[in-house]
Amino acid sequence: MQFEAAKPFIKDYHPDEIIYLSDVGVSATKKKLEERSKMQELLELIRNEKVDTLIVYQRDRLARDFYEYLESILLIYTSKVKVIFTATGHLPFNFNHDLESGIFSEGVFGAK
Repeated sequence: MQFEAAKPFIKDYHPDEIIYLSDVGVSATKKKLEERSKMQELLELIRNEKVDTLIVYQRDRLARDFYEYLESILLIYTSKVKVIFTATGHLPFNFNHDLESGIFSEGVFGAK
């Protein structure tokens, strides 16, 4: 379902530009960030400036709780990664170049 939702967003990318990461069978809401190998790989790719756009189904796929979500979005913001959520009706990632207000407002969305 998540891969299907991403298809319209990746159609303009060359296959060599796409990296698929999925912790199959691992719930973001049940496992800590450090227990999710593919999430760790994603964060490392972001740290190494290998990601310019992140396409993810919805916010709860990034972290199991508010604090982990803040940790992830801080890295996303400081690395200027564009985030696209593919779930129907999901609010867009609040990317604001004002780091403090952007992280605050995105943190509020992530807490829901």
